[in-house]
Amino acid sequence: MRLAVDGVIINKKGQVLVVKRNESSSAFPGCWALPGGGVEDTDPRIWIACKREMHEETGLVLSGGKYINYFDTMNRDPRNRVVSFAWLFTEIFPFPPVVAQDDVVDFKWVHWERLVYLEGRKPSMELAFDHNYIVTDAWYKHPESFMDPENNGYER
Repeated sequence: MRLAVDGVIINKKGQVLVVKRNESSSAFPGCWALPGGGVEDTDPRIWIACKREMHEETGLVLSGGKYINYFDTMNRDPRNRVVSFAWLFTEIFPFPPVVAQDDVVDFKWVHWERLVYLEGRKPSMELAFDHNYIVTDAWYKHPESFMDPENNGYER
């Protein structure tokens, strides 16, 4: 079994940062996913591993963060059994430019509604692994982070 971390990074426009995996990735090559990766033996805490992975894949140095949940569904990763811990990061100050690095070849900001299971419908953009469920769980647990500040409420 392996431990991993995933991050839901959302800006003030209600957009979630997704990254495109390298074509040589051993799982879901060339697919869009949340930034994240494996916990290393040298990581003193899983939370620190999450911040490290966010920086390695996006160049962002993040602080704060809200714990979402752990995700342990069998076969969520085709390589082996993986338990992932996820955090939500919201934009307080403008994010600096994102830089695709490490095993990421591209990135884009996607409105959260395209990524969640909402009111009985599937997401219009499928992500690798079970990442759509992670974004959905973040939305249910921390809805205030998904509010549209210009409309003073949820954008639907």
